[in-house]
Amino acid sequence: MQRRRRSDKFVEPFVVTAEDGTRFRCSVSALGRETEPRWVLLGSDGVQYLGPPVESDKSQAAVERLIRDWWAATKL
Repeated sequence: MQRRRRSDKFVEPFVVTAEDGTRFRCSVSALGRETEPRWVLLGSDGVQYLGPPVESDKSQAAVERLIRDWWAATKL
């Protein structure tokens, strides 16, 4: 099992509300081997989504913007 580097900031799950009112419970997951971490989103509809790759800025505002932009592009 690979350990997080000390410089990695651990992100607690939190909720983001998209422009259309969809709410997502967001957490970080590295799926499989040699893959970049991605946001895993549990929608208010009970469906789990594999969201965008995690970026270096993990502030609440940056993540909300990333998830909202991803959802707007995905739901089209």
